[in-house]
Amino acid sequence: MRPWAARSGAAAAVAALLLGLWMWENAAWLALRGGAPHQQAAVWAARSAAMGLMAASQLALVACVADRFYRSDRFSRLLKFSAALAVALSVLCAMTLGIAGMTGP
Repeated sequence: MRPWAARSGAAAAVAALLLGLWMWENAAWLALRGGAPHQQAAVWAARSAAMGLMAASQLALVACVADRFYRSDRFSRLLKFSAALAVALSVLCAMTLGIAGMTGP
């Protein structure tokens, strides 16, 4: 992997992590802005999406940056798999809660 790719991957991962933290903090505002009838479900949908974004940024850090400096072994593959599983589960949860928050009474 090229050095610029590792640097840009690290910068994108940090930006995604900061965006995820902002989404977690402003989940109520995002749910209110979306006009969902069930505000609490929409808040948790936004927070689940934030968790997915933060897990994806950690996956990018492990995949793009750490592999450049350390050898790939069983532990790093386990870290990648667990981060990918966290991304998949949080995205699924965010979609489910988003649908639940948008359905009428």
